[in-house]
Amino acid sequence: MSAKTKHNEMKHESRHDFSFAGILERQIEKECLYMKPDLSIADLSRLVATNRTYLSIYFKEVLHSSFYEYINRMRIFNACIPLMKSNNKLKIEAIAFESGFRSVTTFRRAFTKYVGTTPNKYLRKIQLEEVEKE
Repeated sequence: MSAKTKHNEMKHESRHDFSFAGILERQIEKECLYMKPDLSIADLSRLVATNRTYLSIYFKEVLHSSFYEYINRMRIFNACIPLMKSNNKLKIEAIAFESGFRSVTTFRRAFTKYVGTTPNKYLRKIQLEEVEKE
């Protein structure tokens, strides 16, 4: 790619006016939209009155992740971990489904990616910490 092409692309990127910036993230968190297993980028685009392509660009350029990466990260940190800490007797499958994941495999993969350990190891750590408190 030539320097001129790169410059034109950067110039094009800077023209985006993401008027929904910040509003989108607040709505996702406030309404716990990440908990919806069937949440789609189309749902969010309707919420902020824009199209899916434009919203996808926003996720990539501003939030530096894909739609699914962003939602899965929200599920892990805003739902899974608090759920594990409040009830460390739950099974991994229950935690996954109660947090909005449709697949245990996707949950395990996302959890390991964002937390740096498997859900089972993390849960065991919480259980051990509880035993030590007693």
